Parts: sequence; structure tokens; C-alpha cells
Amino acid sequence: MIELPQVAQRLRDAFGDDADTDAITELATDWLREAGGGATHDATLQILFDDLRDDLARHSPDDLLTRYVVERRVRALSRRSLALGEQVLAGELSDDDARSAGEALLNEVEALSPQVKALTDDDPFVRALKKTFQQVSLEALYAIHREVMSARLQALDAEASDEAPPQVW
Repeated sequence: MIELPQVAQRLRDAFGDDADTDAITELATDWLREAGGGATHDATLQILFDDLRDDLARHSPDDLLTRYVVERRVRALSRRSLALGEQVLAGELSDDDARSAGEALLNEVEALSPQVKALTDDDPFVRALKKTFQQVSLEALYAIHREVMSARLQALDAEASDEAPPQVW
């Protein structure tokens, strides 16, 4: 099973010796999280490295490392914001706890926002990532104010109440 030092070294080799060490470690750690500890661990990592090789053919190493790290951060926030929204919809959190968790999440969104905005919009993947980031913002705000829901929370709320999800055109 491939471990953190090996993944980090392969990433350093791919991105170059001048690549940001913290970003390399963060990316390697998240790739290992994604790969899990099961039978598909090494195969999952190989797919990630194959994708990296293909992406490096189209993007500069510095830009790509930034994009990969920002993407992983947005996806982590997205998992957490959706879980928070689900807890709020289910009534599992008090108003104060939901508000506090939403404010903490919104602070993280605001801290990451300049990095997300710096990504170029000419790539459909980046546009989709920015849309996900907007959903995270809405979910944090929903936990705080209970007003506007993200499309994801609207769908979950409709599903829970046996209503059809809203049509978005």
C-alpha cells in the first residue's frame, strides 16, 4: 500500500522541486483520504496520477497545483456544508448550534474566496467548481438565517416532504 511519503515524492517529481511543500503535503494527504485503505487503494492513486499527467500536458505545474488544492478545499467545504444543511433540515441542531456552525463555515468560505476567484473561468471544470462554492456559501447562510436554500438543500427538503424538487432552468 502506497503511503504519504511516496505519494508526496511522486507529486514533488511531477510538480517540480520548487513546488509549494505545504500544498504538496495537503494534496498527498487528501489523495490518500480518497484512496482509502481498501483493496482499490493503489489503483485509485494510479488513476489520480494518470489524471495529473494528462492535466500537466495542458496546464503549468504552478497553476495546476493551485487548482488541485483549491478544488480539494472546495470539495471538503462542500461535504461539510451539505452535512450541516442536512442536520438543520432534520432539526438535529439547535438554532444557536446551527448558527455557530454556519458562521464558522462562512468564515472558511470567505478565507478561500480569493483563491477560488483567482481561478480562470475559461475551463468548464472551474465554472462547475465555482458553482459548487456558491452552493457552500448558500448552505452556510441557510444554517445562519434559515432563508435562502441551495439547490442541493431544496432537493433534499423536497425529497423529505415527498414534493417534487423545483425545476431550475
